[in-house]
Amino acid sequence: MRPTRRRGAWHYQRWIVIGWLGLATGILQPSLGHAAQTEAIERGVAYLTATQNADGSWSDGEQQIVDTIEAFRALAALNTDTNILNRALGFIGAIPETDNEKLARKLAALTASTANLSNLVSSLTGVQNADGGWGLGGKKQSDVYDTILVVEALLSLGQADASSISKARDFLIAQQQADGSWIFAEEPSPSATARTALGLRALKDIEALPAGSSALITAVAKA
Repeated sequence: MRPTRRRGAWHYQRWIVIGWLGLATGILQPSLGHAAQTEAIERGVAYLTATQNADGSWSDGEQQIVDTIEAFRALAALNTDTNILNRALGFIGAIPETDNEKLARKLAALTASTANLSNLVSSLTGVQNADGGWGLGGKKQSDVYDTILVVEALLSLGQADASSISKARDFLIAQQQADGSWIFAEEPSPSATARTALGLRALKDIEALPAGSSALITAVAKA
């Protein structure tokens, strides 16, 4: 039996700030006054800067790795103080690569650095299952969530292996439910809204590559 992952136990205040930073620098630009937008970004950056731990991480406990990586990615996109980013990179670089989720998150974060990522990429592509998906660790049974994490991490490199991505695409399409949703087998909640959003985003990112297919277009339309 695979361990249960409490994906909903993250620090919500910090996630709101991180989400706002992403929105403020992207899709909300046309609707906000420039001064208000700039102030909002500065306040968000100030919050994350003030709450960084001495070891470069954010939060603690089970949400520490996720919070640290997402905070780093948001701040790196804004070209924040290099001291803050370097402290975070020190923590991220030391994350133990004990399962595919950690590997994928680590890879996605380190694409914003000058680190050599070939070993991380090889570790992930080397344990892709025959069905095209990834499980939590090694060759464990594939699931949608871990497959999405790995796909997004590989795509973030800008030079993902076409064969691996095509196989992952086919796995995600095969796992889509008849109503267009995706569900994650290890989670007790039947709600599929967030899961479907993640699946849809992954397929849209794949669609932008030569790895698109007619089946992918159908799956996106169903979702």
